[in-house]
Amino acid sequence: MNAPGPHALACRQRFACFELPGADPYDGHGILGQVLLWFMKKSEVLVLFTKLPRPGSVKTRLCPPLRAEQAAGLQAAFLEDAAAQARRAMQLRPGLAACLAVTPFEGSEELRRHRLPLLPQEGTGLGARMTAAMARAFAAGASRVLLRGTDSPLLPLARLREGFDALAAPGVDVLLGPDHGGGYYLVGLRRPLPELFAELPLGSASEGATIFERSLARTEELGLSCALLRQDLDVDLPEDLERLAASLREHPEAAPATAAFLDSMGLLRP
Repeated sequence: MNAPGPHALACRQRFACFELPGADPYDGHGILGQVLLWFMKKSEVLVLFTKLPRPGSVKTRLCPPLRAEQAAGLQAAFLEDAAAQARRAMQLRPGLAACLAVTPFEGSEELRRHRLPLLPQEGTGLGARMTAAMARAFAAGASRVLLRGTDSPLLPLARLREGFDALAAPGVDVLLGPDHGGGYYLVGLRRPLPELFAELPLGSASEGATIFERSLARTEELGLSCALLRQDLDVDLPEDLERLAASLREHPEAAPATAAFLDSMGLLRP
């Protein structure tokens, strides 16, 4: 194999934050090899923040009524719909790149079928992992980054456009999309803000205030301007699953993979 030229070396240095220890970025399987050309000249990045669908490690609050294997299948369907939406968003928005930030990263090769670059989630705690994933996109040259989970399968494509457009507005530092459970399904930044998620008990209930309320208060403490999107459904609890099924009975096209999976379990029958 020929040695890389000066331009390739310069690109490698710029994108070194995407490499895994011991990975050869030129073999097509290293982190750099996946994202180098993908992110270049892209001003906007959409990060799909997800867990590898494995029984017993995903959607555990839906068990019961679901079995662990069914919960993993539902997570896989959520990811299928979110990835398809991300690919469609890139077709409609030429300056946009998208990637999957996955945990655990080991075994994530199966997710390559979604045709999006795979990045590991790094850091201790959810807030640190979110910060690291967005920081990588900024390090690659992005000026606006949206990070969304995959637990909101009904999220319309237009909401992503609204999010990036809101971040492009003068004076906006942070964007939050609140969910009905007191958290948020999406966060957007114009620059790295690790202090925003510091010491926030993300992913669990907090005393006296919801995660969304605490995050909103945090932006005020830091003197940041925060724009808000409309509320949407984040599927964490059995009652959320019931609401999702009711919606997909009427509009299965909103999340085709999720609708097909729920139908296979008999949950879309009247």
